[in-house]
Amino acid sequence: MLPCSCLQDTLTAPGALGALAPFRTRSFRFLWPADLLTAWAMEMETLILGWYVLVETGSVVLLTLFGSLMYVGTLVSPVGGCRRVRRAPRGPERHPGRQQVQALVNLTAFPLTMGLMPYTAKEVFHLDQRGLGWLVASFACGALIGSLALSAWGRRLPQARAMLVASFMWYLCLAGFVWSATVPVAMVMLLLAGIAQSLSMVSLSIILLRTTEERFLGRIMGVRMLAIYTLPLGLMAAGALIPVVGYQPTGLLYVLIGLVLTLAIGAAWRNELLPRGALANAA
Repeated sequence: MLPCSCLQDTLTAPGALGALAPFRTRSFRFLWPADLLTAWAMEMETLILGWYVLVETGSVVLLTLFGSLMYVGTLVSPVGGCRRVRRAPRGPERHPGRQQVQALVNLTAFPLTMGLMPYTAKEVFHLDQRGLGWLVASFACGALIGSLALSAWGRRLPQARAMLVASFMWYLCLAGFVWSATVPVAMVMLLLAGIAQSLSMVSLSIILLRTTEERFLGRIMGVRMLAIYTLPLGLMAAGALIPVVGYQPTGLLYVLIGLVLTLAIGAAWRNELLPRGALANAA
């Protein structure tokens, strides 16, 4: 866990200095490149194996099942921490709405740009492995742009509002992606979706870091990771729906559910998420 002072510097330092502030911490200078290389390797593994499963089996059901099995470790890992969590004071109540947003996007947004991407590339746009790489790279480039933008100017934004608005825009971009008839349009929609995704998810993390006591940071961030449980559920549901109703209706259904529930979350926790003076929107 990085020192809280390092995290605080990131959230308060102006402009580009905020993005570079964590590198003043020696451990972060080792953590950042290690995490970068690990992420590259995991993405390559996921793309290669996902494409292989789809080509060899021709089944979107097996593709999504494979994608879901990659998260089995996250389903088992919390067992080791159960004893400590039972003894620890409760803290997640200070973050209403955030966990719900995280669970929602894992259920209905990420499946369209992660586990289902090999199917989209091969069966919808009739692309090869290179085309799949371009689609994934479009979303990743958008996420990078969004992260850099937040690093430079994020402290000026009311984070809870940004999280909700960016989530809503993310689903609209996914709708455009699902409706895309050509690869260039799909890549543009994925780029915009990546930007919105980054603005939403990084804002969510910033809220948790700003509103959590230092002694609870590890526990709260760990609880946040439990929201990944909905991702394999969304993947497997999509895999079952696509052979029955088709790719486009399935994608639009996921988008519609995401849009409606995002509005519902904003309405249910409006007093905690929408007012400028709310803790989650504090500068």
